[in-house]
Amino acid sequence: MPARDWNEIQQIFTGIGLRGDVEKRSLTPHEIDAATAALAGYLYKKRKIELIGDAREGYIVVPKKRDWRTLRL
Repeated sequence: MPARDWNEIQQIFTGIGLRGDVEKRSLTPHEIDAATAALAGYLYKKRKIELIGDAREGYIVVPKKRDWRTLRL
């Protein structure tokens, strides 16, 4: 996530199409982390990710380079 501010991240989430509590109240940092992980899983299934690392050390799943604010779910 390009932002470090929880409120800005939440605004990005609603801007890309996430719905539910994210639209109604301030999420906790743990909920934002969980939503970020779920979003990474969604992008993985859509093959819109890159793997960084190697088989020996393990991989980090990151979205393909793009502006998060233009992503639409």
